[in-house]
Amino acid sequence: MPFTSDMKQAKKGELLLLQRNERGEVYEYRIGDYLLHDIRTNAGWARGGDYHEAVSYAKMKHGSGKWVIEDPDGSRREVIQTKDQILEMPPMTSHYFVAVEDCAFDEWLDVPGPFVSFYNQGMRNEVAKINEERAKIATVRRE
Repeated sequence: MPFTSDMKQAKKGELLLLQRNERGEVYEYRIGDYLLHDIRTNAGWARGGDYHEAVSYAKMKHGSGKWVIEDPDGSRREVIQTKDQILEMPPMTSHYFVAVEDCAFDEWLDVPGPFVSFYNQGMRNEVAKINEERAKIATVRRE
């Protein structure tokens, strides 16, 4: 079952908040018929664990992070992304992101319309584990 942003879609000229929590914020905005996600992530937190049926792109606006990418054949690689770099992921390529430092990147698909994602449960579990560990660090710092 896909997750799609068409439940809430940004209108032209609008920056729509989709999510805000300890990891940061996710906004959506529109350029023509294309929906883009403006993803702002605090250092040490992870996001994603999904794939798309279309080519997806991510452009780092500031900061840096690590992408863990799993190709359809199961092979894995890690890519460090820094400011102004654009990462292109082929269709059906699962991925998740870990912020090395506070950062923001835009993610979009090469097709117009809703931003459709499918979850890779194994990668989602990895993201959850990373975030559980990060939450423990945040709790210790507050005490």
